[in-house]
Amino acid sequence: MESCVVMKLAEGVHLHFIETQKYKTQRIKMRFSGPLDKKTLAGRVMTAYILESANKVYPNARLFRQKLASLYGATFDTTISKKGAVHILDIDISYLAPAYIGGQDLTSEILSFLKASLFQPLTKADSFDEKIFLLEQENLVNNLETETEDNFYQANLRINQLFYKSEALQLPRQATVELVKAESPQSTFRAFQRMLTQDRIDVFFVGQFDTVSVTSELENFNLQDRKSRLTFFIDQGFSNITPRQIEQKKANQSILQQAYYAPAEYGSEDYFSLIVLNGLLGGFAHSKLFVNVREKEGLAYTIGSQFDSLTACLKVYAGIDRTHLNRTMKLVHHQLLAIKKGQFSQVELDQTKLALSNNVRLSEDRQVNLIEQEYGSKVLSNVEFSVDNWLTGIERVTKESVQKIAASVKLQALYFMEGR
Repeated sequence: MESCVVMKLAEGVHLHFIETQKYKTQRIKMRFSGPLDKKTLAGRVMTAYILESANKVYPNARLFRQKLASLYGATFDTTISKKGAVHILDIDISYLAPAYIGGQDLTSEILSFLKASLFQPLTKADSFDEKIFLLEQENLVNNLETETEDNFYQANLRINQLFYKSEALQLPRQATVELVKAESPQSTFRAFQRMLTQDRIDVFFVGQFDTVSVTSELENFNLQDRKSRLTFFIDQGFSNITPRQIEQKKANQSILQQAYYAPAEYGSEDYFSLIVLNGLLGGFAHSKLFVNVREKEGLAYTIGSQFDSLTACLKVYAGIDRTHLNRTMKLVHHQLLAIKKGQFSQVELDQTKLALSNNVRLSEDRQVNLIEQEYGSKVLSNVEFSVDNWLTGIERVTKESVQKIAASVKLQALYFMEGR
């Protein structure tokens, strides 16, 4: 990993300078990390939409984008994600490095633009401007309604509701149509202010920066001390009660979702073994689910698995014909059972480890991955997750360690959307 200097601007506010000359662009990512809470979720998502559209200095989308275009096509985007029980709002800015624009450094102008977005938003009194609020509320509702028309999206929401005991973990990262429609310019502005004053803030700088001048400019943001309690890791334990739900829906395809309790300490030997287990089971085209359930038996249009290490959840998903439910469930069970019994070859294990390692190497040079490595090592945990450390962790996984962790993987929830 590139060298990184971390500076504390205030309690709960940190600057991360990742020094590199690899890229044509400089990248600044300002990350707000706060508790995942139903009361503030929609307001935070609405804030993300509003921040990337206008502010008092550039009061409409045209002027906002014109200013970015004048900075040699700089980009300013917001994204929403969640990690465990933490809700994350990112402001992501990318612009050309000085070497590609005759030595001109745009950093000061970029930071001024960021400051205007945060501290001069379009507001009236203690409220976002109603016109821009209603416009972005409509945009967000339309996007969510489009997502909810996706049957796999709906099925994933349902399995989350069945698997997770915490209401917060059941929530989608971009809220729901009902929550967004319940927002007002006032409530969203309150969520924004709470985010500015209470969230943990990490600002990542990837490229070549004058740390002294950048730190000086960020000090003018006057960000105050804060103590944020963030819960990234959730191990709710296994319950002998396995919730199951079947719903009928007008659709050509049925969807089976199964969620397994799969505990492993982050960064431990078990953690890497579970990553390999997921790859063996359903992460790749050579995986057991794809080869045996889809290709050999022809039971699934699509099938795979995914693992969330932060919440001890491994999911298996399959798009199937409704008449194949029982056969598919039985065969999925047999694939996991085969791994538990060690019924996989060294070739399969090595192929999976190689595929995982290649994926990491291919993404190694992406700026966003450098940022996520830094966040993972300094904020999410104390585990140093450089690419080399990650590759070493995967390489050390053995057939025996996969079998050992597979024994702890237990079915915890099942959802079936029966298409008719």
